[in-house]
Amino acid sequence: MAAGQRCGSTLVQRLLSSHPDVLIWGEHGGQLRPMLSAMSRMKVWADEDGLEAREAFAADGYQSFMANLTPEAKHIDDATRQFMRALFEERAAAHGKPIWGIKEVRYGLAEARAIHNLFPDAVVVSLVRDPRDILRSVADQLSDPVSE
Repeated sequence: MAAGQRCGSTLVQRLLSSHPDVLIWGEHGGQLRPMLSAMSRMKVWADEDGLEAREAFAADGYQSFMANLTPEAKHIDDATRQFMRALFEERAAAHGKPIWGIKEVRYGLAEARAIHNLFPDAVVVSLVRDPRDILRSVADQLSDPVSE
């Protein structure tokens, strides 16, 4: 789930997680962004230099120029998917929640697309709020921090 700050994302997280089968994990400081970016760069490498190295290795084995030998791009997707499943899906299942998701206000369209490419059945929820209302909300929170 992607959203801007102070737009109701925590409320939506709580509502969805109130279902007995659902756990929406909370914010994690956007820490998946570098991994998703690295995954994208590795796939480009695998499709270019890695492809040449795989072809040379298939022909000449260890005698080939294998310095750029990498698995195919689909295996990079598989590894990223496995990481996310181990981190989020398996831990949600340990709580008895077979449906999982993430809430992160630091992600935008690029991250939503990358995650959706890994999990085509995923549903992405993006919340938008008028910036003036966000500023009012922040100001209200600063003037009355106990209400939060």
